[in-house]
Amino acid sequence: MYPDGRERGTPIIQVRTDNGLTGWGEAEASRVPEAVCNVVCNFLSHGLQRRVFHGDREEIEAIRDSMHET
Repeated sequence: MYPDGRERGTPIIQVRTDNGLTGWGEAEASRVPEAVCNVVCNFLSHGLQRRVFHGDREEIEAIRDSMHET
């Protein structure tokens, strides 16, 4: 906890596909976890919607890299 009473946290993000695959990730933003969650939910998630996803390693890494660059 910070001196002003705010709590620290590591955002944990769950991604689910229409075909039942589930993935988890974490972000490095312990000071503003709520801001990171808002960015993921309101900005980065749009790049994942309606995307055909097969779940292979190369595809996951490409998506991760694309989100990181964004």
